Amino acid sequence: MKCRLGGDLGSFNALSVMLQKIKMAFYSDYIPDKNYSFSNNVLLIYENFAARVLVGISLQNESCRLQMSLLPAPESAPVQAIIFPALGISEPSDFIFPAREGIIIKPEVSVWKHYPGELALQCLFWRKARGGMLIMTADRGFSSRLFGFSSENNFTGLKHFFSADNKTADLPTEITLYFTDHAWEKAAEIYRNQAAAKGLLPEHFKDRKDIPAIIHKGPLVLALSEKNDPEKNTALTEQYTKHFSVPVISCLQGLEKYGSRSGIDFLPPASGSEQVKKNIALYKKNGIICTPLHSWRWLFNSRSFPADKNHDLLYFFNENNGPDNCITGKNGMFQYEQNEKTFRIACPASSWGRDLLGKNARELISLGFNGIFLTDNQMEYLTNGCYNKTHGHNIPQGASISEARQQSYMDIKRAASDAIFGNFLLAAEFAGEKCAAQLHTWRSIYGTGDTVPFVSFVLHEYLPSAFNFLVPQENTGLLIQCTGSGAIPGIALEPDKYTAPDLLPPSFRIMLEDYYSALSTWARDFLLYGKRIPGLQQDTALSESVLTVFENDVFFQSTVKIPAFVCSAWEYSGKIAWVAAARESGTIIIPQTAGITNTIEIFTGKEKIRTIEISGDYSWSVDAQRFSGLLISPLTAVQ
Repeated sequence: MKCRLGGDLGSFNALSVMLQKIKMAFYSDYIPDKNYSFSNNVLLIYENFAARVLVGISLQNESCRLQMSLLPAPESAPVQAIIFPALGISEPSDFIFPAREGIIIKPEVSVWKHYPGELALQCLFWRKARGGMLIMTADRGFSSRLFGFSSENNFTGLKHFFSADNKTADLPTEITLYFTDHAWEKAAEIYRNQAAAKGLLPEHFKDRKDIPAIIHKGPLVLALSEKNDPEKNTALTEQYTKHFSVPVISCLQGLEKYGSRSGIDFLPPASGSEQVKKNIALYKKNGIICTPLHSWRWLFNSRSFPADKNHDLLYFFNENNGPDNCITGKNGMFQYEQNEKTFRIACPASSWGRDLLGKNARELISLGFNGIFLTDNQMEYLTNGCYNKTHGHNIPQGASISEARQQSYMDIKRAASDAIFGNFLLAAEFAGEKCAAQLHTWRSIYGTGDTVPFVSFVLHEYLPSAFNFLVPQENTGLLIQCTGSGAIPGIALEPDKYTAPDLLPPSFRIMLEDYYSALSTWARDFLLYGKRIPGLQQDTALSESVLTVFENDVFFQSTVKIPAFVCSAWEYSGKIAWVAAARESGTIIIPQTAGITNTIEIFTGKEKIRTIEISGDYSWSVDAQRFSGLLISPLTAVQ
C-alpha cells in the first residue's frame, strides 16, 4: 500500500507526490510491517511555483503518526486545502464513517464527508477482510476537514481546509493511523481512549450536574402532533407512563404556521400562543417534559402545499432576508429538496443565525415548553462550507459554523436557566464532540444492514442516546436495533391513530416491556452510565422486511435488512453485562477467559431465569421477540 500526498494550492490542480514506499500491511493481530523506508523532507516543484513540504513520520507498536507542514506558500497561491495522507486502495474493502450512528460504504463511488458537520467524530475506519485501519486526528480546535475516498484514483484520505489568507499550512494536529483487526468495535474503542486522553470528550454523564432527572430514569419518548386534542394526548401519555412504569417525554410536532415541521417560521405558532400555552399546561400539570422541534432549516416551497401557503413561506423567507442569511456556495445559494420540500439552511455563523436559537428559545419557554429538540441533522449539508463573506466567518468556514452551533446551544441553556428552575431538556439529532457537553441526550438514528453503532460506542458513557422515533408494528426490527445497542427508544404515533399501550402490536409491546422493566432493575447502570466494550461480531443472517419508517414528519414504507439479533456488552463498576434483542430464537456464545470462574445471572426482561457458575465459554439461549440480559460478576481466579 502506498502513501500519497495531494492537495489544492490556489489555482493549481490537485498535486500528488509519492513518498518512498511505506508498507502498511494489515494483520489480524494489528502489528504493522516493520520494513519502512521514508523521507521526512520532500520538495515539490511546479512550473513557476515551488513549495517545501516537511512530512514527519513516527512509528509505534500499533500505529503510524504523521505531521505535515507546507512552507512558504507564495501570496499568489495561498493554501486552501491539502489532502494528507492519501492511502492507496488495492483490495476490496469498506469504510465506516461516524455519520449519525455509523454508515458502512463500499468504495464504488467517491465519497467525502465533512467534520465538523455530518461526522460526529474526527475519524474514518477502513477495513478489509483480514484487518482494518483507523485514520483519526485529535484536534481540540475542531478544524474543518473531509474524510473519504476517491474511487477514480483509488485512495482514501483526509482533506484539511484552511482560511483563504493562509501563507503556510501547518496541520493543526497530527494524523494517526492505528492498525486493528476487522472489528469496528476495536477501532471505536481506540478512538474513545485517545479522544478522552486528549480532552476531546465531555465529563462523564453520571457526574454531570446539568442532566435533567428524567434522563437519569431512562424515559420513553413519544412523538405526538400538537394539532391533536391535547386532552387525548395527555391521557395517552399518562397511559404510557403507567403501563411501562416509566416517565415520558412528549415531543410535540406541528407548531409551524406553514407546516415546515422543524423550521424557523413557527413563531407565533399556528394555533396561537394562548392556545399552545393552555395545551402545554395540561402536560406540565402531570410533570411531563414537552419539547418542540427546531432547526436552521428554512422551508420556502413544497409541491404538496397549495399556492397560497407557498406564497406565505416565500414571503417569510424574503421578509427576513433569507437569501443573505443562508449558506452560500461557490456558485451561489445552495438549495435542497427532501420529501418534495425545497429548503435552504440558515448559516449558524451569520449574525442572524447566531441569534436565532437563543431568541426563539426564550419565546418557546414563555409558551411553557421545558425542553427543545434540535433537528439539526441538516449539518450534513455543510460539506462544502459557506462562502458568504458578509457573514463574518472564515471562508469557507474553518471551525466557525461548529463554534456557532455550540454557542447557540449555550444560549438556549442560558435562556432556560433564566426562566426555569429544575428540569430543562436540550436534545439534538447531532452529537458531535464539539457540542456534546451542551446536550443532555441525542437522537441516534439507527438503520439496518448498512449501519453500526460506532458513534454511540464512543459517546455513550458521556452522552447516552435517545429519541429513536420508531413506528409500532409487528416487525420489531428497528426496536431490536435500538434496544440491543443500548439506546433509549421513542415511539412516533401517527396523528390520526391514538394507539394505547395495550393496543400496540404484541411483539413491539413485549419488547418495550422487557426493556423498561430491565432498565428499572439490573440493566440501569450499564445502559445509562456504562462503557460499551467490544462484544460479538454479529455476522448473523439478515432477512428483508418492509417497515414503516418515520422521518421528516412523514410515515413511509421502507425495505430493510434485519439481523437475527443485536447484542452488545457493557462494563460498569467492575461488572459486565451483555444485552440482546432478538428477532429469532438462537444461541449466542459468550467468550470467557480459560481458568477463570464466573458467576452469571440470566434475565429475560427483569425476571431472573437462573444463576450459574461457569468456567469457559457459555452458550446463551435467547428467545424470539424478547429483550434479554446476562450479568457477569467480577472475575475470580480458580483455586
